Amino acid sequence: MNSEGSKIQLQQRSAGSVNWGFYWERYGIFVVFIIILILISISVPNFLSLNNFLNVLHTMAFVLFVTYGQTLVILSGGMDLSHGSLVSISCMAAAALVALGHPWLGLLAGLSTGAFCGLISGTIIGIIRLNPIITTLGMLYIAGGLALYFTDGKTIVGIDLEKMQDFHFLAEGELLHIPFVVILAFVFFLLTHILLQHTRFGNHLYALGGNEASAEISGINFARMKIIIFTLSGLSCGIAGSLLCARMLSGEPRVGAGTFLLESIGAVVVGGNDIFGGTGNVGRTVIGLMILHFLGNALNLMGISTFAQQVVVGVVVLLFCYIGLTRNK
Repeated sequence: MNSEGSKIQLQQRSAGSVNWGFYWERYGIFVVFIIILILISISVPNFLSLNNFLNVLHTMAFVLFVTYGQTLVILSGGMDLSHGSLVSISCMAAAALVALGHPWLGLLAGLSTGAFCGLISGTIIGIIRLNPIITTLGMLYIAGGLALYFTDGKTIVGIDLEKMQDFHFLAEGELLHIPFVVILAFVFFLLTHILLQHTRFGNHLYALGGNEASAEISGINFARMKIIIFTLSGLSCGIAGSLLCARMLSGEPRVGAGTFLLESIGAVVVGGNDIFGGTGNVGRTVIGLMILHFLGNALNLMGISTFAQQVVVGVVVLLFCYIGLTRNK
C-alpha cells in the first residue's frame, strides 16, 4: 500500500464518526476547482461555453503528457528540470524524419529521443547518485543545445499536410467532436493512475518519496527505480514533442522552452501533491493544471495583459505551495 493510502487509513481510524479534515485532505482540491469555475463563470461571459471548454482542454492536453512524467518524479522525491528541452529535442527528432516522408518513424524517433535522454538522467541519478536537480539541469542544457546545434537553430519545415493527414490527425483531429489529443491524454492519465495506485512499482515509488533510506533498507532497488522513473519522465516529453510536431507540421528547436517545465511543476504543486514526495496522485496534478489553464483562459477573456497574467499565476502557485507546506507540518 502506498504512503498516501496508509495516511488515509490512519486518519480514518482516528476520525470517529466524521473527520472533516480527512475529507478536505482528500477532496479539497476538487472543491476549490469547482468554486473557481463557478466564480469565473459568473464574472466572465461565455467562459463555460462548450467551444471555449474544448479549446482550453485542447491546448492543455500537450502539457498534460509532460505533467504525468513530472508527477512520477516528484512523488518519488525528485524533480526533473529538463522537460522543456526534452520536448524540443523530441519535436526536432520527429520532424527530421517526418520531413523525409516517414511520419510513423518520426513518431517513434520522437518517443525514443525523449526516453533515451530520461534514461541517461536516471542512470546518472540512480548509479552515480548525483542530485536529480543538478542532473536534469545539465540535461536541460545538453538537450536544448543539441536541438539547436543540429539545425543551426533553424526550424525544420517542408512537411506536406496532404501527405501527413493521419499524422496531423493525432494532434488536430476530432473524434465525436472531442479533440483526439484530449482523448489520448485521458488514456495516458488512466495508465499513469493504474501504474501509481495498482502496481508494485507504484508502491515502491511512493516508498522512495517517503523515505529513500528506509525504502532501500526494505529491499527496494534505488538505481533501477530511478532509471525507470526518469525514463518514463523522458518518454512523456517525447510524446508531447512528437504531438507538437504533428500539430505544427514542423520542428521548432525552442518549442518546449518556458511553459512546459514551469507548468509541469506548477500543476503538481497547485494540485496539492507533496513537493518533497511520498504523497499525492496524478489526479491532483490534472486538477492543478486545469486550474492554471482555466484561470489563464479567464484572464484572456477579460482582456488582462499577458504580463499581468504571469503575476496572477505566480501568486496562485505560491499560495497553493504555502497551503501544501502548512498542511504537511
